Amino acid sequence: MSNEVSKSDEGICNPWVSFLEDPTERKRGLALALRFLRNPCEAEDVVQDACVRVFRQPGKEHMSSYFLKTVQNLCFSRLVSRSRSMLAKAQSLAPANEESEETSMPTPDPGFNPEVNEERIENKRLRRIVGACSQKLTNREKALFLSHLRGYSNEEIAKTWGEDIKVIRKEMNAVIAKMRYRCRRENKKESGQ
Repeated sequence: MSNEVSKSDEGICNPWVSFLEDPTERKRGLALALRFLRNPCEAEDVVQDACVRVFRQPGKEHMSSYFLKTVQNLCFSRLVSRSRSMLAKAQSLAPANEESEETSMPTPDPGFNPEVNEERIENKRLRRIVGACSQKLTNREKALFLSHLRGYSNEEIAKTWGEDIKVIRKEMNAVIAKMRYRCRRENKKESGQ
């Protein structure tokens, strides 16, 4: 028995290995993730997730664009879950009293840069709009809307509630359409349009 390695023993090298070892490609992916997420730690996590996902794929013709598209899709997923969780955590969908509204007025924090302050103020404004628009929902509609904000799929809700998926899907679409219409109308009112 010889100790030499034959061609069949070497195996096939995954073309992604050399691509992902290229520091310029990772930098491009990180720059794209930073542009979307504005958080270096989260951007690095997204690039790592993208590397793992594309490494499992067979060789693609346009590796660079496929990698960047994967990074972009992961960023979009994070942004959607971030906005949903922000609204779900902050929004109890309970009636707001006048005193709490006055004390929660957005004020700039001198510790943040102006862009972060703008984002904080906008987030508070959006939460206030969603809270005001959700007051006239029924208890069932509120539960459906909160489940949607928490990221549950229609199938998961139907299974948990023990109901038909078609009924849940129909009601979920109605609640989302209702909230979208009300929030747009309230936003226009606040903007003075």
